[in-house]
Amino acid sequence: MKASEEITNAIKNIKYYITTIEKLTKEQFNFDLENTLEPDADLTVRLNLLGAMAESCFGIGLFCEQIKHYMECFDNAKIELKPQPEEKIDYTLL
Repeated sequence: MKASEEITNAIKNIKYYITTIEKLTKEQFNFDLENTLEPDADLTVRLNLLGAMAESCFGIGLFCEQIKHYMECFDNAKIELKPQPEEKIDYTLL
């Protein structure tokens, strides 16, 4: 695949950010839980939203794995490509 390396790098970047978001949501969850004076409905909402954020990160991670699998399948489906014309460099412009 011509764009395989770029896609792989994009997936690595996405996974880095997923990990960062998961870490930050966990820290915020623990902070809110430990530092709330009186647990109430707003705390429940906040904790549920942080859990939803973490769950979304999990889903994005699954999509990344699915894309990696598709890339492997793509590489296994071989086709014969037309010969590509050689790139000619015009040295007169240099």
